Amino acid sequence: MDMFFQKPHEYISQRFYRWETVFNHQLFDLGFDTKLSSSQDAVQFKILQLSNDFDLVMISEYFDESLILLKQLLCWDFEDILYLSKNRRSSSSHYQMTSSLVSYVSQWNKADMKLYNHFNKTLWLKIKQYGHYFVKDLSEFRSRLKVVNEKCIEGSRQIYKKRRGDTEFEEYELRSDLPVSDLTFCQDLLKAHSDLYKLLKRDMITRGSIRQ
Repeated sequence: MDMFFQKPHEYISQRFYRWETVFNHQLFDLGFDTKLSSSQDAVQFKILQLSNDFDLVMISEYFDESLILLKQLLCWDFEDILYLSKNRRSSSSHYQMTSSLVSYVSQWNKADMKLYNHFNKTLWLKIKQYGHYFVKDLSEFRSRLKVVNEKCIEGSRQIYKKRRGDTEFEEYELRSDLPVSDLTFCQDLLKAHSDLYKLLKRDMITRGSIRQ
């Protein structure tokens, strides 16, 4: 990464297939033509458009905080946002970036940084608007997450080597002594997103919302 970001244009050519996706990829995924990345007006217009399209944009490193806002927005209960984190890199697979590399990456993805900074700012603005109950609700939610972990998961996590070379990802193992009343609940929390998608699609087909 250090070598690439010191001279990125020596490794990237417009002759390469879809070369424009190697920078500002978050905006690209959201429908932005990254060939316009150098235009501040175009980037700002797209960000404002996204702000109008989405009532809430969640930030991954403030995941719990984002879920509290989602709960309020959708009039959900705490039980509706409980989760068990999956496919998280183990500490041995974390890559510590130098300050210079952070600077290179930020400059290379300058438009994406504007996107992130904008929605990070709006997230904390929404938290402020939530009021003084936010801290209390966040604390209660994290207490419930702790209870769920103790209920569903064996005392220690198991580490499996998965995908992308030797990168290690943490995975859970369900408690072997789970009562039947808790088994389905815990299994649902450990379902992969692909399994949840299939369940949702099957339900929508049953209700006639979509065609098979």
